[in-house]
Amino acid sequence: MILYLLFFGVQAGHLFGAFYGNVPGSLTAAQYAREGFFQLCAVMSINFGLLAFAARCSQVLLRQHGFLKSFSMVLLIQSLLLATTAAARLWLYITRFGFTPKRLLGSWAVTVLAVGCVLAMADILHPRKVIGKWILFAAAAFSLLCIY
Repeated sequence: MILYLLFFGVQAGHLFGAFYGNVPGSLTAAQYAREGFFQLCAVMSINFGLLAFAARCSQVLLRQHGFLKSFSMVLLIQSLLLATTAAARLWLYITRFGFTPKRLLGSWAVTVLAVGCVLAMADILHPRKVIGKWILFAAAAFSLLCIY
């Protein structure tokens, strides 16, 4: 957790530059958007892996263990923050160069990952089966994407 907070602190200008319409350094808008997308995918994989590991190793449910519940919520909030920065980078790229199928697919993936974080947080706070809802959302959103 502290490592993520340090990461967000050190990288704040780079991560949040898209909110101000800035592409940092010598990066192009495409490189900046791709970097944000793949960074999001890597971090989400790590975070969901950590959550699965904690759930598997814990004697009690995550939502019933004070520290693990807090740890899980912080990881998911940080993941959601990273999804927001990735979406902002992608949006900056789209506003500069327009929609393409790949950019639209990237937007879908960022949205699905962000919704997954929100549903996981909801599951931790109030137990409900969210995996099916997440899959249904992803499939419905992808179906709409295919219609476009």
